[in-house]
Order: sequence, then C-alpha cells, then structure tokens
Amino acid sequence: SIVRMAKTAGEVVANSRFCAELYRRMGVHVSGVVYPPLDCGFFSPTTSRPSDDYVLLYVGKETDFRVARALADAGVKIVAFGSKLPEVVPRSFSRHPSVEMLGHVDDEELRELYSNALYTLFPSLHEPFGYIAVESMACGTPVLVYGREGPSETVLDGLTGWHANGPREMVRKGLELWREGYDEASMRKACRERALLFDVERITSQWLRVLGLE
Repeated sequence: SIVRMAKTAGEVVANSRFCAELYRRMGVHVSGVVYPPLDCGFFSPTTSRPSDDYVLLYVGKETDFRVARALADAGVKIVAFGSKLPEVVPRSFSRHPSVEMLGHVDDEELRELYSNALYTLFPSLHEPFGYIAVESMACGTPVLVYGREGPSETVLDGLTGWHANGPREMVRKGLELWREGYDEASMRKACRERALLFDVERITSQWLRVLGLE
C-alpha cells in the first residue's frame, strides 16, 4: 500500500494535488507535486484550420456514458477512441448514428484527431491526473471536464476548457459549444501555452530538483 511504501521512502511526490490530498488523508507526508510529462514537441497542432465538425471522446472504464449518449441524442457528432472499447462501451452508444467508433488509434492519428476536433469531451468519473486533457490542449483543442480531481487542475475553466459540476451541466455546456462555438483563436492559443507547462523538458527539470541533481 501507499502507506507501507511511504515508510521506506525518502520522499513522497504525488502526480497531482488531488493525489497529494488523498495521501495526506492516509497520514502520508507528501513533499510536493510533480505532474506526469508530455512530449509537446510531438503532441502539437497539425493544422491552423481545424475541421471543427466533431467532438472527440476517449472511452475507458470511467467514462460517463450518460453524458456522451445525451449529446449524441441531441445531434452532436462524436468520434470515440480507446483500446478498451468492446469491454466498456454500451451497445446503445456504440451503435448510435451520431457516433463513430475508432477503437485503438496510433499517436499520429490521435494527434490529428485532437487537432481537428471542436473540443474534446472527457467526462471521467474518476481521474487522478488525466493525460487526455493535456494531450488535447497540447494540440490546441479545449476540453470539457468535470470540475474535480486531476482534470480540474490541468484544464483552466473558461480559458483552456470548461468545468462542469455534474452530468446535466456537462450536457448543457457540450450542446451549447456544438451549436454556438467559442472564441477559437484565443482559446486554442491558451491551450497550447497551458500544455507547455507539462512538457517533458520542464517536468524533467522539476524531477532533477526533487532529486537534488539540479
């Protein structure tokens, strides 16, 4: 367990403020937070003119399909990816006429998908950090998330995406964005700038400081 490991560790560093607080509640002393790194040289916008004709959705075991299904029912075009699709996706969603299921995609295709999406939908019920949100922002695309846990730390509400307080609010906001859009020029720029804070070179420097090597 984390408590047992912490007793033998010189320092405990969490990968998000959310995790740090969980560990502290267990009685573990957390000396700091260092977020997971992302190669922002690779994950970057592939176009200056996104197609904006779909919403990108990652599907996993924690995906809130209530939100995704409601948006599809309202006519939002959803492109979904994820290697665990057959295991976790309800048939009522996977066979929906407004949903395109891709399954596993390689990083090259994923970068294109992020770059051309109107926004990325990430309705995760539990997510300590959430690479999806940071990858999307690195490609210049804002993210709609629940305003809690890891995604609420990485996505800046109203600047690089939007926080929703529950399924109804997420559906309402998702539909509004699909119908009315948003200020893409400023928001896509802000997304990229935000993601660079998680770039591998910056995070490596933070780890070197933690280890006393810089």
